[in-house]
Amino acid sequence: MSLDQFAKKIEGLLTDVFQGATRALAKKHQAPQRGQPQLPSGTESPRLPLEEDVEIPEDDFDAVRECVLVLDVSSSMKTFDWKPSRLAAAQAAAREFAIALAESTPNAFLGVIAYESNARIACELLPVRQLEHIINAIESLEAYGGTGFAAALQAAEKLFPKTQSPPRYRQVVMLSDGHNNGPNPIEIAENLKEFAVIECVGCAGTPQSVDEELMMEIASWNETGTEKRYRWVGEPQELTRHFVRLARRPLLELTPRPSLPRR
Repeated sequence: MSLDQFAKKIEGLLTDVFQGATRALAKKHQAPQRGQPQLPSGTESPRLPLEEDVEIPEDDFDAVRECVLVLDVSSSMKTFDWKPSRLAAAQAAAREFAIALAESTPNAFLGVIAYESNARIACELLPVRQLEHIINAIESLEAYGGTGFAAALQAAEKLFPKTQSPPRYRQVVMLSDGHNNGPNPIEIAENLKEFAVIECVGCAGTPQSVDEELMMEIASWNETGTEKRYRWVGEPQELTRHFVRLARRPLLELTPRPSLPRR
C-alpha cells in the first residue's frame, strides 16, 4: 500500500468517527417533539386531550334555548305602506328568524303567538329543526281586530315549560305597529322577565305610530344594563335584518335581568 493510499484510508476512518460522534451528541441534546414527553421505559405516554375531551360545564352543555315570536296581526298590519303589506313584511322577517335560529342553534325551540285584541298560539314550542311546520304557521297568519299587549304576553308565558331544568335561555320577540288598546300589560311583562328576555320591535309608520313608551317599559334591559331591548324599524328589509340579528344572539345575552331598576 502506498503512502498516499494509507493517508486516504486514515482520513476516511476519522471522518466516520467524527460523523458518528456528531450524531450521538445531537441525539443527546435533541428537544422532545411537542406532545411526545420523554417517559421512563415501559411507561405509557398520556393521550393529549382532544377538543371533545375538554370538560364542558353541565349548565352550558345541557342548556336549552327557547324562543317565542309574538306577532301583531291587528287590522293595521294590512296597511299597504309596506309592499305588499306590513303583515307580509312581518311574516318574511319571522321566516328569516326561524331559518337563522335553525342555522345558529339547531337544538333550539321556537313558538309563534299571533295577537290582535286576543291572542292565539299559531305554533306550539317546537324543535326549530321542524322548520317547514313553523314556517307554514307563520305564513298562515291573517290580520284583523285590535291590539292587546297583555293577551299577547300572557299567551307567550304559557308556551314556556314551567321547569328550569336543564337551564333554559328564553327569548320573547314582540312585534307591533300600533298602540295597545287592551289591559295594562306591565305586570304580566314583569312576571315574564323573571325567566325570559323580552325584545320589543316597533315597525312601520313612524315612531309616533307605535306605543314606544309602553314597549320600552315591557322590554328587558340589555346585558350591560344600559339600554332597553327596544327598537323601531321603518323599513321592511331592515326589519328582516334585525330579526336575523335577534335570532343569532349569543346565549349569554339572553340572561334575564329582572333586578335592574325600571326607568
